[in-house]
Amino acid sequence: MCEYCKEDFDGYYKTLDKNGHVCIFDMAYEQILDINWYGHKMKINISYCPMCGRKLGRDNK
Repeated sequence: MCEYCKEDFDGYYKTLDKNGHVCIFDMAYEQILDINWYGHKMKINISYCPMCGRKLGRDNK
């Protein structure tokens, strides 16, 4: 696991950019890539870590 798709003790993931605009969230059996950039907001369902390619999900922890 890379540092971006590994949860910390509180269940949070490290942000993918230094300003915290792109994050991975775990929402009950689906992972969401949350993007908030200069007022534009987007949520994308993802199955793999965008940094290392590891399959995300409860089965793979």
